[in-house]
Amino acid sequence: HPVEVLLMRENLTQFANELGISFELDVVNFDSLEQSCYSLPIFRSNENEAIAVNFPIWSASNQPSALPTLLRFVKQLSPNIVVSHDRGDRTDLPFPQHILHALQSHILLLESLDAVNVASDAVNKIEKFLFQPR
Repeated sequence: HPVEVLLMRENLTQFANELGISFELDVVNFDSLEQSCYSLPIFRSNENEAIAVNFPIWSASNQPSALPTLLRFVKQLSPNIVVSHDRGDRTDLPFPQHILHALQSHILLLESLDAVNVASDAVNKIEKFLFQPR
């Protein structure tokens, strides 16, 4: 979706400029990720930069064997924030597949928390929020 990425980049850049914040967007296609292809200094040139990672959990569901490489890459980036979302709104799946998809999404979310070295108290809060009945 190159057009969508271009529009997103333009909108975010304009928004950052209006706020007086320097902004750069690097898009990495997870499907073609080869850990040796990316040099981490490309992504962080100084310590004053903040790195945000948008890691859609469902992106690894088609290639579960690639998940460890993806998570290692995210961990090496040492992001300040990781944003993740689920495709829980998929109504095209039969109910059993929807349940399986939801379970896989939650497993990937918990594995991604482990990969980025989140403090255990933060992980406990996230797990409590997600899984404790209200």
